[in-house]
Amino acid sequence: MTKLATPLQDVPVAPADAGAGLLLSTALTIAEVALRLRVSETSVRRWVSARRLEAYRVGPQAQVRIPAEALSTIVRPAGRPCEGGY
Repeated sequence: MTKLATPLQDVPVAPADAGAGLLLSTALTIAEVALRLRVSETSVRRWVSARRLEAYRVGPQAQVRIPAEALSTIVRPAGRPCEGGY
């Protein structure tokens, strides 16, 4: 089975004025988002690459972080369509 390559290199770097403490206290890793939403990490990476889920690169290794508030763009009440028709 081939591994699906997801282009995350175009994820923006966190703004310098974001306030490191605030950003890190509310930011989640791809794995944490996947666990919270009970989906695969690959799904989360696809959402980030498709710009359906806001994400930033932080730190010297440019790790991807997702603001907790951004999850509301993916999660919706049952029976109601999301913005964008997804």
